[in-house]
This record gives sequence, structure tokens and C-alpha cells, in this order.
Amino acid sequence: MRKNAREDAFRLLFEQHVNPEEAAEKLKRYFDFAREEEKSEEPFYVNRPSKADVEYTSRVVEGVMENLSLIDAKIEEIKKISEVIIERNIVDN
Repeated sequence: MRKNAREDAFRLLFEQHVNPEEAAEKLKRYFDFAREEEKSEEPFYVNRPSKADVEYTSRVVEGVMENLSLIDAKIEEIKKISEVIIERNIVDN
């Protein structure tokens, strides 16, 4: 299910941001978990991802990591615009 794949991608990206030392291991566990035939307990993921979910999650995670500097620059740009708007609203009120 695409919703689960998006949630998994978000979790993996969050882990990369918060705990980069363990992020590679989490990503490996995600793909290993997806390949397992038998049912096992994996607390990080709600449901076993399908092949399509794994492919989607992989594309999202790789795409974000490859474009991280571009994404960060865009966030900074929006942040500056937001700060100006907030300041203007404070001064006007």
C-alpha cells in the first residue's frame, strides 16, 4: 500500500536526520524485512512492504538524499519569506 510506503520512507529519512550512524542499518533491515518469507516481529514497520512498496520507498529515500542540499536551500528560502511576513504582521498589528 502506497500510504505505508510513504510512512516507511518518512521513518527512514527521519532516522537518517536524527541518527545517521544507525540509518544505514535501518535501511538494510527494511529491505531484509521486505524479503523475508516468514512472519517476524519488526517493530520499526507496521506491515511487511510489497515489492512495489520497497521500490517506491527506495526511490523516495534515494531521491531525497541525492537532493538534500537543494531541499535544504528551498526550506531556507521559504523560512526567510515566512519570517518577513510574520514581522510585517507584527508591525502592522
